[in-house]
Amino acid sequence: MWLIVSALNASIKLYFTLPQSVWGLVSGIGGLCFYYALLRVCKIVIRRSGKVLCVTFFVLFFLYMKSVIQNIYELEAIKSYALWTFFFCLPIGICIYSVCDKKILYETLLKASYWIAGILSLIVFSPSTGDTHYNMFFSSSMILPLLLHLNEYIRRRKFFFLLLSLGEILLIVLYGSRGSLLCLGVFVILNLFYSIKSKVKQVLIIGLLFLFGCCYSIYKDQIGGAILNYLSSKNYYSRTLILLFQDEVTDLSGREVIWRKSKELLFEKPVLGWGVGGEIVPLSRASGHEDDESVTTTHNGWLELMLNHGIIVGLIIGLFFVLSIIRVRNIRDYYYRDLMFVFYSAFMTTTMTVGDGYLVKPGVWMYLFLFFASFKKERTRC
Repeated sequence: MWLIVSALNASIKLYFTLPQSVWGLVSGIGGLCFYYALLRVCKIVIRRSGKVLCVTFFVLFFLYMKSVIQNIYELEAIKSYALWTFFFCLPIGICIYSVCDKKILYETLLKASYWIAGILSLIVFSPSTGDTHYNMFFSSSMILPLLLHLNEYIRRRKFFFLLLSLGEILLIVLYGSRGSLLCLGVFVILNLFYSIKSKVKQVLIIGLLFLFGCCYSIYKDQIGGAILNYLSSKNYYSRTLILLFQDEVTDLSGREVIWRKSKELLFEKPVLGWGVGGEIVPLSRASGHEDDESVTTTHNGWLELMLNHGIIVGLIIGLFFVLSIIRVRNIRDYYYRDLMFVFYSAFMTTTMTVGDGYLVKPGVWMYLFLFFASFKKERTRC
């Protein structure tokens, strides 16, 4: 429900060119729809996962109280983080934890993915932006439907899912960001080494990818020139393709400046850190944003964790986030395993590399609670 509401929320604002003065009202209506759906399953969730909910709540409460004590005069960013954590991320995560049959969860998400992909497609063709608009939200939201559809093609070998996946990849390349393609790459690698058991197939796929890379390196200028000229003639602008063919695909878009300032702040409080959300105000000021409307975040999950909890604790949590996918080795249910692959690739990849906000991104919580649910004993799963 949250994924559909989120997609509708952004699409309505952009497609109908609504003034920003009513954006809050649209978001509020979306929030009410989400909570209406949540209340319908509230009793079941509490019955199945009440203890986990309480433990998680108190751990988060402790973290935020620590942050409040450390940043008693700079609470706005912390309050905003806490709002998202307690009122959206935690309920979504605990709902995922409470689902007993992961096949039902997978099939429900798959059905919702068609609606999400269709709704998101409205954004790139909205009257307010035209046909050539770069939209990061579009690609970061489209990646989940894409990975679900690609996973279905891998599982069922149906041409429909291949065609649908290729169309979504094309839209992301034309209108979206490079981060989503990074998620796609991680998903392919995970499937290559975990889902494909045959060593011969693995070697064959790696060989084909290597051959493709060689051909691209040799004919890059010709291929890039032809594609960009064609898109230009059709009045399309693809930021991703331009960066790719100009050898700037690894350009950090100013993130290196933020990372440098984040490191400076990190060494001011290397042991305890700045607390959850406590780094936002000093980092924004260090980046030249003095007003309350403009904020700067770390754009890197590792730096965010270390700034929040100190270097040692932050590194430990970061390693846990990155290596948690190894858990799939002990999961026999292939629907469960596929959900782990999709959620990890879609949500954890960018969060730990070129993004941040592990406490305010519902997708991260969906993955983490799916991970923790894998440790439940069979007799206690429902």
